[in-house]
Amino acid sequence: MICIAHKTKQLLNFTVKLLLRVGFYYGNYDGFSKPPAFDIQFDNNIWVNIITSEEKAVAYEVVYVASSSSTTFCVTRTIPNEFPLVSAIELTELPKNMYSHMDTERALFIQSRIDFGATSEYIG
Repeated sequence: MICIAHKTKQLLNFTVKLLLRVGFYYGNYDGFSKPPAFDIQFDNNIWVNIITSEEKAVAYEVVYVASSSSTTFCVTRTIPNEFPLVSAIELTELPKNMYSHMDTERALFIQSRIDFGATSEYIG
């Protein structure tokens, strides 16, 4: 298990919301042609089971309400002899007025990201 702890700037009567974005790209970096699978956890609660791909990048995004002044994000091995990998991670505290009506007992998970005005498939 690999974990990252984040101390929040939690104040009295103020709920801290965290945005976590994680990306994974196996790309057969080890030459075994066996993309790993593993779990992602927040504060010891399983968030998602990651199944990587040899060809495609995999990304997840969540807005999570911190339950204390410290939040732990972990990558957990689920299959012996497979090693979790993280290509990119972004953990950001959101402004206190963002998602002000969000239920503090639940998280917000991205379902899809769509660009309705794109003139091509690629950004850049």
